[in-house]
Amino acid sequence: MFIKQANQLPYRQHITYYLFCLFFIITAPFSLSAKLKGQARIDSLLNEIPKAKEDTNKVKLLNNITATYYNASREEALKYGEQAAELAQKLSWNKGLVYACNMQGRIYMKKADYHKAEEAYKKAMEINKVSRNKKDIATSQGNIATVYSAQSNYVKALEYYYQALKTDEEIDSKGDVANICGDIGTIYGAQANYDKSLEYFIKALNIFEELNDKNGAAKNMGNIGTVYELQKNYAKAIEYELKALKINEETENKQWMEANLANIGNIYIEQKDFSTGLEYQFKALKMCKEIGDKNSLSICLGNIGENYLLMASDTPFAKPTDYQVPISKNAILQKSVKYLDSAIAIDKEIGNLDMLQLFSRDRYQAEEKLGNYKEALVSFTEYNLYHDSVFSLENQSKIFKLETQRELDIKDKQIEIDKLAVAKKRNERVFYIIGLGLLMVVIAIVFRNYKNQKKLNTLLSAEKQKVEERTEELKYTNAELNTTLVDLKAAQHQLILAEKQKENEIIRSRISQDIHDDISSELNKISWVSELAKTKAHSDKMTELSPLLDKITSSSHETVNKLGEIIWTVNPKNDSLESLLSYMRNHISKFLADTPFHYSIHFPEKGTDIPINPELKRNIFLVMKEALNNAVKYSRAENIEVSFKIEASSFLFSISDDGKGIEENVVQGSGNGMGNMRKRTESVHAELNIISSPGKGTQIIVSGMLS
Repeated sequence: MFIKQANQLPYRQHITYYLFCLFFIITAPFSLSAKLKGQARIDSLLNEIPKAKEDTNKVKLLNNITATYYNASREEALKYGEQAAELAQKLSWNKGLVYACNMQGRIYMKKADYHKAEEAYKKAMEINKVSRNKKDIATSQGNIATVYSAQSNYVKALEYYYQALKTDEEIDSKGDVANICGDIGTIYGAQANYDKSLEYFIKALNIFEELNDKNGAAKNMGNIGTVYELQKNYAKAIEYELKALKINEETENKQWMEANLANIGNIYIEQKDFSTGLEYQFKALKMCKEIGDKNSLSICLGNIGENYLLMASDTPFAKPTDYQVPISKNAILQKSVKYLDSAIAIDKEIGNLDMLQLFSRDRYQAEEKLGNYKEALVSFTEYNLYHDSVFSLENQSKIFKLETQRELDIKDKQIEIDKLAVAKKRNERVFYIIGLGLLMVVIAIVFRNYKNQKKLNTLLSAEKQKVEERTEELKYTNAELNTTLVDLKAAQHQLILAEKQKENEIIRSRISQDIHDDISSELNKISWVSELAKTKAHSDKMTELSPLLDKITSSSHETVNKLGEIIWTVNPKNDSLESLLSYMRNHISKFLADTPFHYSIHFPEKGTDIPINPELKRNIFLVMKEALNNAVKYSRAENIEVSFKIEASSFLFSISDDGKGIEENVVQGSGNGMGNMRKRTESVHAELNIISSPGKGTQIIVSGMLS
């Protein structure tokens, strides 16, 4: 959307700079921007610099600071932008360097230093050409065109805009195509070629509405309103300006709202409603000062100056009543000169030729009406100088060539499209013929398959008969097999019963042996000691009776314990590792309770609720019992440690003491203990290791599989 147009005097044929200026100020160059505001944000970023390494992350940080300073301090923004560019170039990081160059170009454009802006943008374009990224190349072309537009060099501006448009059309970037069309419309508007200008603005508007881009649509609505205003179609002009203003108020876009207000003011003034027109113009000026952009401010001031000149030129002169409008023509003309001088001063500072030629002519007319012919001559000379620079025949010729080239490009593209359409039709015919041929082949194959299928069905019918006959034979065979299977199951059942009976006999035999070995011997001992006690009692040897009774009691307790062990062993409810460890812990505690030994038990607390082979359970317990008994009787130890570890499906059981150890070739006790332990471990496919040396204690280790 363009910044406001200057009011046209009745004799003025075109308005040049406004159309461009609206584009240049409102539409930002294509470079990326991160508008981060606030001193806190700036301070936070600056604090990161001393910590940053000399890598791409620091380039990003410096670029971020540049973007943050963009609205706060242009000088600071340039300083950090140059640092970012220098480091990116040193690291050969093209992406960071392009961003830095584009930011520098934007800052120089705001400072109206067009030469440096052009250098920055062209440097970015050279880097983008190396990367061959068409989208980035089009962005650079658009940026450079913006610089030439700002200097009223429309030939160069159109040259780069057409390049950017062609590139964006190739990559089908609709949003960028719409932006470029709007920019080209601006250039044609500045050249008073309103038909061309309107053509490109409407094309841009249609694309933005298709993309649902409110800002883009509002911008081009304002542009179209400006063109209709220049064509004096005020009804259409105000229609589009009000549509644009509504959208910009919704999006809170002050800069574009200022453009709409100024344009609406122009329309009212051109219809001789001076009070309403100036009311809108001064609203626009106030908003323009808030924005703080020199180009925009120049246009606002020049607009008001032109509007006062138009008011003073009105015949017959109607004395206005608004406080902004003086009551005499001379006072109005003096106001016109005042505002035009302010605008011209800014345009000289920023080198805006198009605006200078327009406002110099307006000032010349105002001074002439005031009778200040000397000042009028100076302004008229300046006007001719600026006008010749902007509207030279050479420039017009170059623009015509660019238009011609663009039309040729479009025609070439259309020819290419037509060729593709012809090729498409030719291909369609070829594909139709091929398809027809394939269809005939398919029909032939289907017919052949039908005949083959018919033959196959006859063969299948014969085979089916054979299968049915064979099926009947198999029925009899299956019946015989079923009978045999029943007999086999019965035999299997008998075998299972026999195996169970054999297993029960083994268990009964083992229980009988345990009772015979452990319980019978103890009971015989009790019987023998009882007879001896009875004899002592008859012979009145009472002093010898008490020890015999103690032996009977001890043997009775031992018999009960052994009987309990046998019961625990054969009870299937106890066939788990958890039950084994609990029983072992209980036995160790009772066995060492009244002894001087210090003992420790290290059994796992979790993961023990798993089944265990009854034979393995019984033999591990008996090995532990034997090892514990040996340690107490022969080791002369002070400390005994018992541990049981499990890992996956294996176990490791250990009993160690700090006693005298086992001397080589020296038998402890009866000498059967170690042998019994080995037999027990071998019977359950476990391994027994005895680690001992004189004076260093003994460790007995049993390891194997739990299952």
